[in-house]
Amino acid sequence: MRHDRRPTPERPGANPAHHLLLVKADANCDDSLEAVLRAMGHRVTAVDRETEFPTRAREPRDMGEMGNMGELGDAVDLVVLDTAEPNSGTFETCRRIQAENPVPLVIFAAQGNPEDVITGLENGAADYLVKRVSARVLEARLQALLRRPGPRTRPRPSERVLDLGPLTIVTATLTAVRDGTTIRLTPTEAPLLWELAAHKGRVMPRRTLLERVWGHRHSPGDLRLVDACVSRLRRKIEPDPSDPTLLLTVRGSGYRLRI
Repeated sequence: MRHDRRPTPERPGANPAHHLLLVKADANCDDSLEAVLRAMGHRVTAVDRETEFPTRAREPRDMGEMGNMGELGDAVDLVVLDTAEPNSGTFETCRRIQAENPVPLVIFAAQGNPEDVITGLENGAADYLVKRVSARVLEARLQALLRRPGPRTRPRPSERVLDLGPLTIVTATLTAVRDGTTIRLTPTEAPLLWELAAHKGRVMPRRTLLERVWGHRHSPGDLRLVDACVSRLRRKIEPDPSDPTLLLTVRGSGYRLRI
C-alpha cells in the first residue's frame, strides 16, 4: 500500500483549486478511494495517519508536531479521512486537523454506526459517508463542501462581516468575536452561525439549515449533522453550553439565535 506525500498528477481539465488530503487511517484502507478521487479530477495527496498524525496520549499537545497540515497549510481544500472502523484515534485526528487548519473534513468509513456518525460530527467532521455510497453521491457531497466559503475565498467586505453587537461573524477568516473574544470556527460552523445570525430571532427549521449550509439534500437521518454542529457552536459561543441563552432549541421546529 502506497502512502506517499506527493500530490497525484492533475487530470487535464480538473479544477486546480481542489486539492484533497486523503488520510488513510488504518492498514485495511487500500488505494481504491484515492483512485476514485483522482478519476473525479481532484489533486490528491495521500498520507498515512499514524505517520503524519500519530496518536498522542498527552494533553495539551504540541501544535508544532502536527506535521502534515502545518506543512500543507492553505494548499489543502478538503480532507478525506479513510477508515475501516472509526475509533478514538480517528476522532482525535479530526480534532487535531480542525485545530491546526480548519478545512472541511469528511470521514469515509466502512460502517455507519449512528454513535460513530454523531461522535465524528461532534469532533469536527463536516460530513460522514459510508463506503457503499455511489461515486456520484460521493462527488456531490464533496463538491457541496468545496463550494462553501472558506479561508481561500475572497468575498467583498460587505459580505464578509456580520456585526450583531455582542457577536460579530467574519466568514472570510472563519472567526467570530463575542464580547471581545475571538472564537475560531470550522468551515461548517461559520456558515451555520452566519445563517442563524442573518435570521436572528427567527426559528430556522433543521431541514432548511441542512440544505442551506450543507448545500445539498440529505436523508432525514442526516438532520443530526445540524444537531452536532449546533452542539459544537454552543460550546464556543455560550457562557454555559448546558444552559444556552443565545442559540436556542425550538422543539419540533429548529433553532433560533437570540441576540
